[in-house]
Amino acid sequence: MAIKPVKVKIVTMTNYLINKNDNLDYTDNVNFDDEIFSYETEMTDDEKPIVFETEGIMVSQKGLIKVIYDESGIIGVNNAETVFAFNEDTPTTVSMFKNGSLSAALVFDSEKKRQVCLYNNGPFLFEITVRTDILVNEITYDHGGKMSAEYTIEIKGIPTEYNRISVKITPID
Repeated sequence: MAIKPVKVKIVTMTNYLINKNDNLDYTDNVNFDDEIFSYETEMTDDEKPIVFETEGIMVSQKGLIKVIYDESGIIGVNNAETVFAFNEDTPTTVSMFKNGSLSAALVFDSEKKRQVCLYNNGPFLFEITVRTDILVNEITYDHGGKMSAEYTIEIKGIPTEYNRISVKITPID
């Protein structure tokens, strides 16, 4: 097993969908580029991306790559650890685990686009579906890199939010 310290930069944005017949194209609001979101139109505070940076570790073990970092101070929840994991042979499938007071297990897959996942907000554990629209994963253990995803969260088949996330991993020398 190999472990190295890394810098983690996350850029994320959520658009809440009102109803499933909403025909608006949420991709018109923002260009999702390699590093950050660049604004094309004016957005409300709820639509602006959240950017945060922290430090974590990257682990490589038998072809499995994990990026692990603590979000506690960032999101205001105690013991909030996040893990992104993928197999080097199949970087087109990325799992994200959030552990702590709130927990989730989400799967982003560019081939099997709809994945049934779990979300636990404390008193309730419920099933959600993650529909991956775009997933680009260029992270390697040796060099770090970027992972970007655009996905929709569905509850009982009804789209509830459209999300974009960009994760940049930089090894610390």
